[in-house]
This record gives sequence, C-alpha cells and structure tokens, in this order.
Amino acid sequence: MAVKYGDFGMENFYYSKNNVKNRFAGKGIAVHSMPGCEYGSQIGKKGLVKCRRPELGPKGYFLCGKCAEMEAAETMENIVIVKPGGDVKISDTVDAEFFYTSHLPGSVMTLLKDKKSGRNVLYSGDVGSDLSPFLTHNPLIKRRVDIAIVEATYGTAERTDEPDARLKFREYVAKKLKEGKRIIIPVFVLDKSQQVFYELSKGIRDAVIPLGTKITAFSPSMEALNALYCGQLRKEKGNFTGDFLSNGPFDPAQIKFPKGNKIVFGDISVISSGAVDHILSKAEMKKLIGDKNCCFIFISYQDPETVGGIISGNTGNMVEIGGKSYAANAEVMKFDCFSSHAQYGRIMSMLRGFEGLKKVLVVHLEGNSGGDVKKKYMVDLPGVKIIIPQPYVKTDL
Repeated sequence: MAVKYGDFGMENFYYSKNNVKNRFAGKGIAVHSMPGCEYGSQIGKKGLVKCRRPELGPKGYFLCGKCAEMEAAETMENIVIVKPGGDVKISDTVDAEFFYTSHLPGSVMTLLKDKKSGRNVLYSGDVGSDLSPFLTHNPLIKRRVDIAIVEATYGTAERTDEPDARLKFREYVAKKLKEGKRIIIPVFVLDKSQQVFYELSKGIRDAVIPLGTKITAFSPSMEALNALYCGQLRKEKGNFTGDFLSNGPFDPAQIKFPKGNKIVFGDISVISSGAVDHILSKAEMKKLIGDKNCCFIFISYQDPETVGGIISGNTGNMVEIGGKSYAANAEVMKFDCFSSHAQYGRIMSMLRGFEGLKKVLVVHLEGNSGGDVKKKYMVDLPGVKIIIPQPYVKTDL
C-alpha cells in the first residue's frame, strides 16, 4: 500500500502510448516505475508522466502491480525483524529499545539511547486506544526519557467510550438490515476491517444480526489480511487477548469476496475507505449517495476533501462532488468506538511515567494549529518544554 499510495515527491513514470484510449474509456492507464518490469519492458511507444504518486489516480493513471511488487521486494530485503524487549544496536553510539503499543498488531514505540551523551529520545508513533478486541492494553513504560515525540491525533479532547458502544453498532446494523437497506461500511483495510468483521460475526452469533446475513467485502487486501489474522497471528502469541487466541477474530466462512462491486439489498458491504474515492468507483458512489435505501456507516477517518469525507461530513440535502451537486438521500451514520488512537488522558499518563522528561514534541495534530494543545500540555507537564514542530522547519533537540 505504501508503494502504491505513498508520496515520494515528484517522480517519472512511463506508459504505453497505445493504451491512451483506456483513459478516455474510464479505465485508466497503467504506468511503470521500474525499468526491469516484465510488462513495461515490452512497450514500444513510450509516454512519460511526471507527478507525485497520489496524483496518478486523479490524472487517469494507476501504478503497474508488477512494479509495485518489485519496489516492495527491494524494500523487504533491507528489513530486519526485531521483537520488543532488550536493546538493539543501531550504531556504535546509539541503541534502540522497542515497546509494545495497542494501536494495531506489531505497533511499537521506539526509545533511542545515545550512549555518548547519555540522552534518550522516545518516539511514540501511534499510541493505542486499548479498544481493540484483539490486543492487550498498553503497558506502563518506566524508563528515563529526556525527549518524547508523541502523537496528538485527538488534541486534548477526551471522549467517553461507552461500554456498550460496539453493541449499539451491531444493533444499528441489524435495524438497517430489517429496513431492507443496502449497508456500506468504508473502512481502513488493515486491522479496522478485521475489527468490523469481528463485530458483525459477534452480532450474528449473538442473534442481534439475523442469521444468514451476507457479509461481502470488495478488497483483495482484506482477503489476504483476514487469512493472516485467522492463521499466522494466532500462532504469534505476544500481546494478543486470550479470546483472540482461543476463538479467533471471526468466522472467515461468513465473509465473501465476490468478483465485481455490485452492492445489493439485504447485504452488508465492507469496502476499503479509499474505494470511495477510486477513479472506477466515483460514478457508483454518486448513485448510492442519492439512494434513500442506502446506508453508509463510517467508522474510520475520511479526508474532508475526498468523496468519502464529503459524504461522511454531509449535513444538508445536497453534496458537491467534482464541482457538481448531487441529492444526498442516503442515510449516513458514524461510530467512534473503533478508534485506534489514544485519547489525551492515556498519553498524559504515559508521559508522567517517564523519568527526567525535559522536552515534548507534539505531532500528528490532524490540522490543529497546536496553540491550545501546547497550553494544555504546559499546564499538565510543568517544567517540561513543549514544542509544536512546524512542517519543513528543523527542530533542535
């Protein structure tokens, strides 16, 4: 996914001029990034396009799957697997220690230890919310940390996580099914989709959702990840809950991966959050948003400037997509109980547990300027210097 959708700055891609007709047919043109690609090497008349990877789709292109595989393989050759626990030598003067966090399977915080200066820097990455049914809660880290770089996805907001919030999700799905709605759940493919499948399976098992309800998914990545969750991850032990290890995440037989993307009445359709904005899906989404028998359930973040963000943030009778207005007759519902990011209180508890904390850099503010966040951190961490780093500006640690 990083290879396909990551932003690595301006790049040069090449394509076959013979395929230009595909763009006018709405199919998109395959572009290549690797000179040794078995498909790209067969091209006679080459066209060139220079842009950033996220711009390919809007321009009518998509990255060749073989090129993506080759790039990913090159990266994987340089990856070393390290499990949390104990120091790992990074260089002659720097060691690293990794700590588990419940954001998603495999997430860790990184503590860099400079043996020359004696200073330690902790990079939190994404701190887990402790809401996952698959993962145990974040541990308390008792270490000396001079400088901490921490996420602040929710700023200083504290939401109340209702104990029965996920039950309400299952009950809402059941209600819409009884009304004969077409239910569409756009969701992050990694971990979020598996948690949704878990809740839907639980709803069917507990007779909240009608027995025999079809769950369809439209993502090869979801299918591959489902196999991973039902197989290899259950052998890893680690920080998984007892229920996950004993009973598994869900019944894989309940989830079907049909060919095509036809969403039918009476089904629950789970799609990737990016599929709402895909060049091949926009026309279908325009129809669905106008269908009063369609229900969108959003449980993941949607960029406000994307089609998914426009639909999930709709508060009126019309939505504007691509400069045109469309009737917004579909029902739209949001649930926050699937959040995988820690709230302010959890992050503050972690920071207060560190010894010798002198500086905190607050990042991942999701568009927040940081002024109010900084003030709150300064009140709750007296004597600690609070820094809100600015994009493209070097910060002296």
